[in-house]
Amino acid sequence: MTDEQFENRMEFVVNQLAKCATDIDRLTETQARLTEAQSRTDSMIRNLVDVSLSLANHLQETDERFDERINRLAERQERSEDRLDGLIEIVDKLIRRDGGATLPS
Repeated sequence: MTDEQFENRMEFVVNQLAKCATDIDRLTETQARLTEAQSRTDSMIRNLVDVSLSLANHLQETDERFDERINRLAERQERSEDRLDGLIEIVDKLIRRDGGATLPS
């Protein structure tokens, strides 16, 4: 191998090493940006999970309150129906007793 060939090869190797060093620097920077982005993504996912759990709890509490109100409304409706049935029975007895005389003509 001549000195010129040796120098050409050495120059090629040095250039390749410099290119590798530049590539490694770029990869290191990219890795740092990706690590930072992953950290932000992890934080946002944690926040979304927290909000989702909070909403699920709130929805469950709302459902329980709604069920309670529906049950109270059903009980009141049943009492109203019982009272209306009683009133109808009283009116019916009055009409039968008086033979309908109390009804307006």
